[in-house]
Amino acid sequence: MGARTIKPWDQRLDETAFLETDADDQTIIRVPFTGVVKLRSLFVKAGPQDHTPDAIYLFPNVENLDFADAEAA
Repeated sequence: MGARTIKPWDQRLDETAFLETDADDQTIIRVPFTGVVKLRSLFVKAGPQDHTPDAIYLFPNVENLDFADAEAA
């Protein structure tokens, strides 16, 4: 589900594919790269004000991340 919400820049405003959690207020999105990258920015288009994330955390080079690991970091 999350893979189709990661879009090229020219499709960033397309709202037909989106990610929404219904059971929890947290989600983990893993984006694997095939080579070494230097992430310079992350564009998040969020919904109305009461549906936006309070915080976004990036965990580079973590192969197997779960909620317990993320909360402990």
